Amino acid sequence: MTRRSRTGRASLRLLVGALWVVGCRPGGTSDRHAKSVEMSRPDPSARLLSEARLPDFSHAGYHMGEREIPAVPVVVDASAFGVKADGVTDDTAALRRALDATRDGALVLPEGRIVVLDSVRIPRSHVVVRGRGAGKTVLVMPKSLEEIHPPGDPSHHRSFGFLEARGSEPDVALGRVTAPAKRGSRRLELEAPISAKPGELVRVRMGNAEGLLRTLLGPSLAPGPQTPLDMDHYVDWVAPVERVEGHDVVLTRPLRVDVRPEWSAEVLGFQPTLEEIGIEGVTFEFPGSPKPARMEEEGFFAIYLRGVSNAWIREVEVVDADNGITWKSVASCRWRRCACARHVARCLRGITRCGPKRLKIASSPTSTSTPSSTTS
Repeated sequence: MTRRSRTGRASLRLLVGALWVVGCRPGGTSDRHAKSVEMSRPDPSARLLSEARLPDFSHAGYHMGEREIPAVPVVVDASAFGVKADGVTDDTAALRRALDATRDGALVLPEGRIVVLDSVRIPRSHVVVRGRGAGKTVLVMPKSLEEIHPPGDPSHHRSFGFLEARGSEPDVALGRVTAPAKRGSRRLELEAPISAKPGELVRVRMGNAEGLLRTLLGPSLAPGPQTPLDMDHYVDWVAPVERVEGHDVVLTRPLRVDVRPEWSAEVLGFQPTLEEIGIEGVTFEFPGSPKPARMEEEGFFAIYLRGVSNAWIREVEVVDADNGITWKSVASCRWRRCACARHVARCLRGITRCGPKRLKIASSPTSTSTPSSTTS
């Protein structure tokens, strides 16, 4: 819904693309490291991953791909809280009451057309919003978020989806990086020993130093002036710990980019506050009006997830939206059998941390238009 300058936002998109390219571009490590990798990982494909030549998606998906999406039992029926689903009544307040009452289970929505006139938020972990099936339970949004919250409204620029789940990730600092590490390495030297168990997830984060940005973009792309204003951290990547050796932490996955102390490199704990969120069996329908150009959206946004882990979206349809599914800073999530129909400008749009064990899209979205998607 924000309307930022095209120059600044374009540079931001280039940065996200650059993060993806850095992870895919060929690169090497020292001969000694290569030999040790060959001895411990004789599989050629594993060797390629250890040298960071290819992104590692082997653990993408719900709970890092190690679990199937669960069949969560229904605990609340939205009809009991006044959701009419008659295509006329404003069901926004009733839907919010039903969500507030849902704990440790699924909120089932009735079949019909549920009119929603403002953003609705999933308030806590372990909550599933479940319709009767795409095409049967239809959330109808006749107005855009910009029309609902125009400039000057306190909620302007604060809503990014008609159905939102927003968690947070506290910045639990574990230690500053004190020595440079090359892309492909798995070892980071810290200022002091840290307490981290094998398999525990940590974040490798770096700031918005100009040198880091130029490294990510490469010699052919010039950063725009808006980029450092929009982003405090150009790299924020999650990986499991293999072991801790004194001041060194060894990760199970190779670094996707060079790490340098002068780029404010640090290791943090990974502690998302919202998890086990599901959205199932629903159609999101917006007006069939022509949609504005990219970065000038009015706010016909369906789903927005931020700071969420171990979540899923399945059997969801989005019709005539600016954005279908938008996400930022999500981990171990899966989108399954999601479709976009008619004039959807962007079906999938998101920024993850360019690291493994993140996001799995089980099938490509379908559309009668040509949606663009960013799954970096």
